[in-house]
Amino acid sequence: METLTRAPLLLTLEEVQQITGLKLRGRQIEWLRTRHWQFEVNARGVPIIARSYAESRLSGVTTSRQSTRAKRPNFEAVRPA
Repeated sequence: METLTRAPLLLTLEEVQQITGLKLRGRQIEWLRTRHWQFEVNARGVPIIARSYAESRLSGVTTSRQSTRAKRPNFEAVRPA
C-alpha cells in the first residue's frame, strides 16, 4: 500500500531563512513585516508562516484577504492634520 506524505503545515526554520535570506529572528520578522507577509510570532520569538500562504505568495496568487485589504480606502490620507 502506498502512503502519501504531506508537506508540514508550517515552514521550517530553514525555509524561513531561505525566503528572507536572514538568520536572526528579529531581522526575519522585520523583513516579513516590511513586505506585508502574514505570519505569527511564537513564544520563542520565531516567525511562523503557513506553508499554503507562502506558496500562494511566492507563486503570485492573491488571496481574498489580501485583495480585500488592498481595496480599502486610506482614510488617514484625507484626515486634517
